[in-house]
Amino acid sequence: MKQLIILTFGICLLLLSRPMFSQKTSYIPMVNSGAEWFETFSWMPTPWWYNYASQYYLEGDTTFNNKEYLKLSKVWVDVECQEIFESGPDFIAALREDALTQKVWIVEGGGGANNEILYFDFALQVGDTVPTDSYFSKLFSPITVFSIDTIITYDGLSRRKWTFQYGGGFTEGSVVVEGIGSINGLLAGYIMPIEWYWEQLFCFSINSSHIYPDPNPYQCILPSDTCVTIGIESIPNTSSVTLYPNPVVAGSPVRISGIPIYHDQPFTVDVYDITCKKVASFLLKESDFIIPIPAVSGLYVINIYNSYFNKQFKISAR
Repeated sequence: MKQLIILTFGICLLLLSRPMFSQKTSYIPMVNSGAEWFETFSWMPTPWWYNYASQYYLEGDTTFNNKEYLKLSKVWVDVECQEIFESGPDFIAALREDALTQKVWIVEGGGGANNEILYFDFALQVGDTVPTDSYFSKLFSPITVFSIDTIITYDGLSRRKWTFQYGGGFTEGSVVVEGIGSINGLLAGYIMPIEWYWEQLFCFSINSSHIYPDPNPYQCILPSDTCVTIGIESIPNTSSVTLYPNPVVAGSPVRISGIPIYHDQPFTVDVYDITCKKVASFLLKESDFIIPIPAVSGLYVINIYNSYFNKQFKISAR
């Protein structure tokens, strides 16, 4: 039971977004020469919320069984100096796309066309089940499309955004964006973030032109990068954020202090119960504030976030 509670709360530590919406026009391809996915990885708290960074990029053609692919390569970079390659480049996979059917296929490693699997089907509609043999659903299944919205990326294009449901309840673990792929990382597949470990698409670009996310004041430059971040503002440090008291009497208020206010942007405070159900939400702009805790005793997750930071607390109401 204790392990179940820990797992459930790990799932509740969500990485959420609040995109802009627009009318969809035409299909935007994902497999483009010059496309680059710059990703960060975290397994424990750090000043930057990540421990490692890597670049995936499409460059160069290859052929398997008369089918043409683009090569996907990867390099690991130093989080304190992106100009330093820690390892790579390494050939990781090959991708191809059918714009008519809106499907993308992947061949991992040195495999041939017989090892080709569906990466993702961008024609899926609300209620559809993601094919269980596709790359995106390799870790969890069955997964269904919970909703399809539209976001505007930095290049001004309107792109569809898929949100999924796993096991009839979890809908905020993974998101796929048209022409980009999973925001958990290109090769992450469907994942449910767990406590102190996640991978995240930091930015996406084509031929060095920044596309995702928007807004992103750093574009594709890590805030920890001392080689190229001269004159670039640092992401606020959330290490000084505190919550008191914890544990708390059910139905009583708690004080949260030390929230960094950046560019006068408000932040959202969401409260989740042990089933990952959102039970309260607040939009605030003060660095020091008080919020009520639900009157029902139990364990809760408080998620505080905006475009520049994300902080979670676990709290016990007795």
